[in-house]
Amino acid sequence: SAQKCNTNSVCLNWQTANEQNVNHFEIERSVDARTFIKVGEVMAKNLSSNFYTNTDNVAALQNATQAYYRIKQVDNDGKFTYSTNQLIRFKNDGQITIYPNPATDVVNIVNWNLVQKIQLIDMGGRKLRDWATVSSTINLKGFVHGIYVLKIELKSGLVIEKKVVKQ
Repeated sequence: SAQKCNTNSVCLNWQTANEQNVNHFEIERSVDARTFIKVGEVMAKNLSSNFYTNTDNVAALQNATQAYYRIKQVDNDGKFTYSTNQLIRFKNDGQITIYPNPATDVVNIVNWNLVQKIQLIDMGGRKLRDWATVSSTINLKGFVHGIYVLKIELKSGLVIEKKVVKQ
């Protein structure tokens, strides 16, 4: 996933399973979804389950309205594969974003004032928690490590879902 974590930063999060012979990951950015440049690199862990994070400073992209991100997985033998592209819009268009992701105990919500209520759903589809009164943060302390969905109902009636990884 890729999301704005503040005015000048984009937070990137990805996970892998059963890594073998992976050397590193390259974070690539593009403003046109065609020409990508390398903006970061993370060494591979080669464990059975891996969570990775990286942050890209986008202060130099002030005139850009959007950017695309992808992860390039580079193996020890030089072969590589790409993730799907993730689109980030830089204009504050009422978009709801969450950060940090992965999170430990607290998740921050950008544009939280547009939110009516939030539900925390596990990957089995079970509702674990409701927040009828929403502020700029929600507390995930006490929930086990894993992947969850935040089902966010906006005051406009629109319902969006955001995945969040609890570490």
